[in-house]
Amino acid sequence: MKNTIVFLGCLLAIWIVGSAYVYVCKVRMDCGMQSMEVRDAGMTGMNVAVADSLAAAQAPALALPGKLTVYFDHGRSECELDQDDFKQMGLFKEYLGSATGHNILVTGYADNTGSAAINEKISNQRAEFMKRNLVDMGIPVALITVSGKGELEPVSDNNTDEGRALNRRTELLIH
Repeated sequence: MKNTIVFLGCLLAIWIVGSAYVYVCKVRMDCGMQSMEVRDAGMTGMNVAVADSLAAAQAPALALPGKLTVYFDHGRSECELDQDDFKQMGLFKEYLGSATGHNILVTGYADNTGSAAINEKISNQRAEFMKRNLVDMGIPVALITVSGKGELEPVSDNNTDEGRALNRRTELLIH
């Protein structure tokens, strides 16, 4: 009988802790207790330092930056980058500095004007141009992967000037 009461008491305690966890973490979405809340609960000294380091570790990660697309003139492997391009590359740098295991994939593309070999070459040159700009901004070269797709994977119709202009591009994406 005594063993049954102890067993039921343990089950009750587990149920209470589990219910509290579900309510706080899943319902209120308030699982990470911040250091100020810990101080308010009466913790001092070393416990506050531990709570501060836990709160810092639970700080929200930077949002994954979106894709950057840069367009090129016909036959050109370099272009003038604008402030928005540099701002986006800065976000890439900031994200890579805070998140491990990621790198930047730089993919160059061309329209279908010219031979496939020329288009592959210029798409690689466009990707290398963007890589140089990323390295100049301080992004380690080891974190940059470059590829050229040539005229493959167009995003628009190659039968119009506007469509070809949209296909002459590089795309930068964190993965």
